[in-house]
Amino acid sequence: NPLHTRMLGYLVRTLPTVLRARVNADGSLVSRLPLRVHLRQIDLNRHMNQAQYPAVMELGRTDLLIRNRAWLDWRDDGINPVVAKQTIQYRRELKPLQRFVVDSRLTGIEGRFAVIQHHLLVGDRVHAKGEVELLFVGPDGVMSPDAVRAVSENYVTEPLVVEDWVVVTP
Repeated sequence: NPLHTRMLGYLVRTLPTVLRARVNADGSLVSRLPLRVHLRQIDLNRHMNQAQYPAVMELGRTDLLIRNRAWLDWRDDGINPVVAKQTIQYRRELKPLQRFVVDSRLTGIEGRFAVIQHHLLVGDRVHAKGEVELLFVGPDGVMSPDAVRAVSENYVTEPLVVEDWVVVTP
């Protein structure tokens, strides 16, 4: 069954991140997930395929929301955040077997959406930047802006400071 195959693939890809985040659930508002470009992620141009970036960012988002305990709090309240919008800017390629870090953080609330920024970093250089807007669905449907702010504001932090595609350290 193709659905079962896709679900199994998702679990195999996500389970290590979930387990690591649960062990390290320290309430941190920033996730810095170290990863490596796998050979199955490479395209004909010998770098990570653009379709792999959202999946990698999803791992960063999963790590963040479990690590800071937001996902558990939302789930206990019957709230499901779903991706409503996603944008990615590609700057530099990621090569086969290259190590990189996904920096993920919830950086703001805009109406009914919580905004999560992802930066794929090699050292202090940004290779890609992604932004995801999460829409919150509660037991009674899509949540109001005030309700989204109430359940999300404790998880918001400052965005990563980047200039000319390089991280600026304070």
